Amino acid sequence: MVAVEDEEMPSTPCSDCSNVSVVDWDGPKDPQNPFNWPTSRKWLMTITALITTFVALMNGTIITVAHEAINDEFNVSDATFPNSYWPVASWTMGGVFFCLLILPLMEDFGTRITFLLTNFIFLIFIIPQAVAQNFATLIIVRFFAGGCVAVLGNGSASIIGNLFETEMARTKPVALWIVAYLGGSSAGPLIGAPIFAHLSWRWLSYLQLIWVGALLLVNIVILKETRGSVILKRRARKLRDKGENAYTQHELQAEPLRQVLLTSIRRPFKLLFTEYVVFFSTLWSAFTVGTLYLFTQSVEQVFVGLYNWTPVQAGYVQAAVFIGEVCGWFFSLISARLYFNSSKRNKEIPGTPIPEARL
Repeated sequence: MVAVEDEEMPSTPCSDCSNVSVVDWDGPKDPQNPFNWPTSRKWLMTITALITTFVALMNGTIITVAHEAINDEFNVSDATFPNSYWPVASWTMGGVFFCLLILPLMEDFGTRITFLLTNFIFLIFIIPQAVAQNFATLIIVRFFAGGCVAVLGNGSASIIGNLFETEMARTKPVALWIVAYLGGSSAGPLIGAPIFAHLSWRWLSYLQLIWVGALLLVNIVILKETRGSVILKRRARKLRDKGENAYTQHELQAEPLRQVLLTSIRRPFKLLFTEYVVFFSTLWSAFTVGTLYLFTQSVEQVFVGLYNWTPVQAGYVQAAVFIGEVCGWFFSLISARLYFNSSKRNKEIPGTPIPEARL
């Protein structure tokens, strides 16, 4: 801990800012620093978060195999407008809004509590999907379910970033996260088809209740707090309970929650419209992810509606997409090796990989 003088202190939460001790890690090898946790512990938490991401993302598309049954039960027609797209459309819109509002809370409250609470709320919003008595209810609850899934998916990425310090160390877990994120969406119809072939469409949600509920219990046991600033904040709180005037640097420089939320909402749009690289990479990401969700909707309608395939047979088409995503993961490992090997050719900053090498 380091003593800080009054004149160096910004606006702080402390009542007596004289002789404040700044709480930091006890050296680079501090065992409480998530970067220094055993590799086995890091990977156990990572795999748990990835499985949660995969199962949660299935919620977005698993329902597409039952669009005709849902339309028939709720007297919904696609004659003048593709209303059967609404369950997935509302789900994705929920993800957009929730990410902007909920993810900044991880800065103050931590990754674990936000992740577990979102997991629980997601579990709650699966229930009305299973028992919905009208189409409007299904659309509304899927909006909130999609928001929870987006927070879980991005929360998993945050956990990986908190556990693995270097870019090289994060290569494999981040690549696996992308597979889990995209693969869950692609696997939804693949897994949902055989379920729907033998049970009603409501069982697609009943079974998800079982999966998500079981994963919530696993997450409670395995997932620990990984955000360093929150761990240090708890350490500082214990010192204050003992009478010491101790705060973390994050606490001393913390902005009001309202300002954090405003910054979180403004920053993506500012980067989107002022940075060309961000703009075009966002367009490409929107195209690829949009194509994925359009594919999960259209394959079922085309092959079942026009070619009289069974839902299970149409699910095999989705399997091809999932296999392609897994193959892409293997190619990403080759790409990463080429990228890191480029550090040997870097004349400007020796030892640093060349960004263009990824191209």
